[in-house]
Amino acid sequence: MTKKIILFFCFINITFNAIGDEGMWIPAQLKSDVLQKMTSMGLHLSGEQIYRVGEKSLNDAIVGLGTKRNPLGFSATGSFIGDRGLVLTNHHCAVSYLQKHSSITKNYLKEGFYAKTPNEELPAEGLTLSRLVRMEDVTSRILSGCDTLSHNAIQKLIQKRGKEMVAQANENGRYRSVIKPYFSGAQYYLEVYQVYSDVRIVAMPPVSIGKFGGEKDNWNWPRNSADFCILRVYGENENSSQNYSVNNQPIVSPNYIHLSEGGVDEGDFTMVYGFPANTKKFLTAKAIDQLVHITNHHAVAIRKAKVSVLEKKMAEKSTTWLKYQSYYSQMSNKLLRWQGEIYGIDQYDLVAMKRDFEDRYEKWVNASEIRKSKYGKVLPSIRYYCGQLDSLEKVNTYVMEAGIGSANLISFVAKFDMLNAICSRKSVNQKRLDKELVRLKKIVADFYDSYELEVEKELLSSSLILFSQNVGVDNKPLSLVKAEAEYKGQINKYVKHLMKKSLFTNEKKINNFIKHYQKEDVEKLQKDPLFDLSINFYLLNRDKVYGQRVKIRRKYGKYHRLYVQSIKEMFQNKPLAPDANRSLRIAFGKVKGYNLHHVAYDYKSTIRTLFDKYKSDSLNYSLPDTFVENISSNDYDIPTCFITDVHTTGGNSGSPVLNSNGELVGLNFDRVKTGVVSDYQYLPELSRQISVDVRYIRYVLKSYLNAEPLLEEWK
Repeated sequence: MTKKIILFFCFINITFNAIGDEGMWIPAQLKSDVLQKMTSMGLHLSGEQIYRVGEKSLNDAIVGLGTKRNPLGFSATGSFIGDRGLVLTNHHCAVSYLQKHSSITKNYLKEGFYAKTPNEELPAEGLTLSRLVRMEDVTSRILSGCDTLSHNAIQKLIQKRGKEMVAQANENGRYRSVIKPYFSGAQYYLEVYQVYSDVRIVAMPPVSIGKFGGEKDNWNWPRNSADFCILRVYGENENSSQNYSVNNQPIVSPNYIHLSEGGVDEGDFTMVYGFPANTKKFLTAKAIDQLVHITNHHAVAIRKAKVSVLEKKMAEKSTTWLKYQSYYSQMSNKLLRWQGEIYGIDQYDLVAMKRDFEDRYEKWVNASEIRKSKYGKVLPSIRYYCGQLDSLEKVNTYVMEAGIGSANLISFVAKFDMLNAICSRKSVNQKRLDKELVRLKKIVADFYDSYELEVEKELLSSSLILFSQNVGVDNKPLSLVKAEAEYKGQINKYVKHLMKKSLFTNEKKINNFIKHYQKEDVEKLQKDPLFDLSINFYLLNRDKVYGQRVKIRRKYGKYHRLYVQSIKEMFQNKPLAPDANRSLRIAFGKVKGYNLHHVAYDYKSTIRTLFDKYKSDSLNYSLPDTFVENISSNDYDIPTCFITDVHTTGGNSGSPVLNSNGELVGLNFDRVKTGVVSDYQYLPELSRQISVDVRYIRYVLKSYLNAEPLLEEWK
């Protein structure tokens, strides 16, 4: 039997049974078949112990990481591990906040950090943590009376009703709430959160330990990264509308996860509780094909060029490494993820799998005249509008990756457009202008802390060269078209000119510009070549890309919603997990190794395997001398990481990995590259999430950070 046939039957079994390890389940769904499946696999908890409103349960110990600007736009997960506001999350989810406190003299990224006293804890400025207080299915209240309305009328009514529900649930600022659609709008939940905005850094290993293996090991197995960070929440408790500390005291944790003493073995039941970002398992074959061969294909080429620049520059100077470490990680992480998607989708022919499902779907539709009337045009329409998006997706990728996102400097310069808008009016509002100048002063200070001219110059050059080579003249910004003609296609010379003439390349110049700014200076801003290029990219996006994409995607979205809703109807008698959407979910499976290309991979790694990779002079595999010196031969068998077949995605970073008793055994931080395809279709034999073992976390805290008091507090 060929690989394609085997995977086809695997796909059909997963899709049509729609129950098992697949899926990221809404806590309220943990009943009947789903909970029975978990129990049969080894779970010893009741549904109420996992999620319950009004009484302590595991959900009270889980928090989503957001920002003050967008506290409910969760990018990662954390969990309370002690009763005094102690929170465990990933190193890579919080290292950017420690980077702001780092310098050459206090290089926390290189040396690590541990606050021996509360006064030494460092503020994670801008970071928020949010705990789900309750969620409520409000579908009937949201959609009541919508059957006879037009699409636009329905959306307006949903927004109006949602706004009213959120206002009531917020209880005059005590909570932050949101209405979220599930199954593309077939179901709606009201989610109510307690937001904590006074968060401080307690302990974090150095990058060499926390991200051991660097980008070489990213998305790969085995791993040996101690990818953890410990934070603490300060502030008022739930009965107050305040989210900051009045008395400089930690909160009393609403609940916390207890530590497991036993670790894990292959075959053990595990579950991951967190805030997964996005999955797209209902995409059609045409949409998947477009993603791989257009969007990802071009995005990978652009990111490769930028990552290459960063690697070269960061290797040259330690100051560059310090300034660009976080940015480099973001760039490289996304690149490797896209490459993994391409690999998985092509290697396992997911497009063909989706087509096979669509054949079955159309047979189901055509078997009923009612369904045929309601859903008969769904798939043909999706294919048509996807086709219309092909060329736009390519241009959009170049605009976002090689234009607006070409270099930090371009997006920074664009932040001055509001100043331009204020001063371009006939009558300038002086109060608003003064407020804008204050805002820009802070933005400038933050930006130049992580800025080097030569790095930005090469990032911009490499991006513009690719843009120039791959995008037609009709979809290029006017500035670039003129430059190609003036410099005869020599983009490097053009960029050199930009950097020489622009006031934005020099911190003193731009600060002086802001300090002495008068409304007449808007002409100087408009003539600045970097500002001109930056704004031209935004104008290109506005005039030729964004509007057209939105128009087509709106039409596509109408049929995609019908497709998802009809699939829900197709499986109406079976549990079906909705796509991840940054809401609290639980996924489950077992500790499990895997085989790939005739190579068997064990379920765990150890300090012994860490030393198999260790090289003192390697960028990716070096370790602090003191850490190496403290390791004895008796420590070699201490587990560092393990893998499970639990279904996870981005946003699950920092999620606690729990055993059958709900105790903490690990901390999710990554997936194997072959399993990234699970964002579009979960394949249990390929999908593996990677966790750092809590025993290794505690070992690093004790042997390197000398954080024994913290270990006593961590219960």
